Amino acid sequence: MDVSLHRDFLGFGPPTDPEAVTGQEQRRRLEALQTACTQNIRDRLRPALAAAIKECLGSEETWSIELDGEDPQTLLFHFPPGQQNSWVN
Repeated sequence: MDVSLHRDFLGFGPPTDPEAVTGQEQRRRLEALQTACTQNIRDRLRPALAAAIKECLGSEETWSIELDGEDPQTLLFHFPPGQQNSWVN
């Protein structure tokens, strides 16, 4: 699943849009946008997905959803045993 978070949602619409400036200020805004995205994924998206998945699959003893250690903007979902080769409804 691929999820995109819009800049405006993260608080980077006009007048703080990184594309509205150049040079050092643009780099600073892009870094701030990346940080905001990472925090949103960690603090809001991951817990919301975990709650929704728990509602469908039950206890977290058989599955997990975690941040990728190499890319904190990526969530890794580990399927329950026996579910790797089937569709999740």
